[in-house]
Amino acid sequence: MDFYSAVLMKAGLSLRGAIIIPNILFQITLFGLLFFLAYRLTGLKKVGALAVILFIFSGYPAPYLFESLLPQFAVEFLNPMYAVIMPQRTAIFGMAISFAVYIILYEALFKIEPESKGKSKPVLLYKELFLAGTLIGLLPYIHAHSFMATAFVSSALICIAAFKNGTNNRSSQYSAWKLPDMTDLRIFMCVFAPLILLSLPQILCIRTGVTDNFFVFFPGWTEKNSELILGLDWSFLCAFSSVARSFLLILYLWLLNLGILFLLLPLGLLKSTRAVRLFYLPFLLLFVGANLVKFQPWYFDNYKLFLHWYALTVILAAVAIFWLCDSVSKRRKSISAFVFIALVSSCIFFGVGTHVWMLEKDCQMWSGEELEVAEWVRDNTASDAVFLTGSAHNHPIPSLSGRQRVMGYEGWLWSHGMNWTCINARKNAELEMYKGDYTLVKAYGVDYVCICAHERAFASDNHFVINYSAFGDPTRFDLQFDEVIDGGSCRIYEVK
Repeated sequence: MDFYSAVLMKAGLSLRGAIIIPNILFQITLFGLLFFLAYRLTGLKKVGALAVILFIFSGYPAPYLFESLLPQFAVEFLNPMYAVIMPQRTAIFGMAISFAVYIILYEALFKIEPESKGKSKPVLLYKELFLAGTLIGLLPYIHAHSFMATAFVSSALICIAAFKNGTNNRSSQYSAWKLPDMTDLRIFMCVFAPLILLSLPQILCIRTGVTDNFFVFFPGWTEKNSELILGLDWSFLCAFSSVARSFLLILYLWLLNLGILFLLLPLGLLKSTRAVRLFYLPFLLLFVGANLVKFQPWYFDNYKLFLHWYALTVILAAVAIFWLCDSVSKRRKSISAFVFIALVSSCIFFGVGTHVWMLEKDCQMWSGEELEVAEWVRDNTASDAVFLTGSAHNHPIPSLSGRQRVMGYEGWLWSHGMNWTCINARKNAELEMYKGDYTLVKAYGVDYVCICAHERAFASDNHFVINYSAFGDPTRFDLQFDEVIDGGSCRIYEVK
């Protein structure tokens, strides 16, 4: 996504336009694919439209946004737009590819074809599966969580389709055509050959950053639930009771966080076709797995896996809503619209509130004066210069000038799997450098030292005092920039 924005900037667009235009186009693509996925599964355009609405507007706000409305509420499953779609642009691209793969796999493996088209289906099936495998193979560098989810779901769907074909010749429901005899291996190859060839080099490269904090048994998704579950008595005599308590704890979490969607899901499954129920099974297994395993250091990132399950869940919820409305209209047509409005409103109430907050909230990332600082850095320092700065995620020097710094935002470093001991060691070195340790400044290859508002906040947060006198030594540091920025001094020293 950033590459597309860079291309648009080179083409003459402003920074704002280069960011907003790809976002809009890819979001339209994502929601369009979700609509067509729902339409393919159900044959109803109204289900597709409602599924998109539920996906965009359901979910809860972050707890600090509505503390008065949600006191002591275990909010974990946030609104998808707020939590991922808006702030993490590559997720849009990754999930769009995933939805395209799901459509292809449903068409190839589960779609019922007329008898007249039965003979042509196997040839088309191989092409569809090869395309699906190719798309999945491109995902690791685009969006790792979408790759994990889509690879798992695709593998399970192919196994389900092959098993159905082998056990009962795809049953009467699938009698229009069946997978060709003795070609299950060819079907697997059509998917996994391009998938492995394209994804393996990316996985091997990504693997270098994987630590022991990845793929950890972490039942209950949240830290609180995991601590409670692991703290239960798991001795032989109490194991059954602990399993039951763990199940109820996880069930309670999702009942609170999904609300009425949680109740609509089983009804939607019941009223869907057998093919849709089979198609949903891998997503349900993905949901169970993400409730048991932490796939990365930060537990909340499992949310990105849950989103794939959630996309199918809102489709089934839409099926349930329309079935309920149709059932009511047969008895009392006058209240059918009321039932529809009540059900949809209960699903999207908090999500709409989150969108209203996002529209009204004016979140400033950088001030105009900080933009000037970044421009000065770009114009007056080497492109490979290393800066000593605070670790704020929105520091203008690394964010807007593209210069390296000794250490980035700790939360992102940890969540991407960097060893926490190494992060702390580098952070402690930063503290000592700001206290005046010139030896460490040279050891880390620092070219410039920045002391602005972010650095003063960094010092305050970490309970130390910046040694201004040390940076006034003309034999070691040369003051290059000294301006008042946002009401406070901002100095940049060149290291001699």
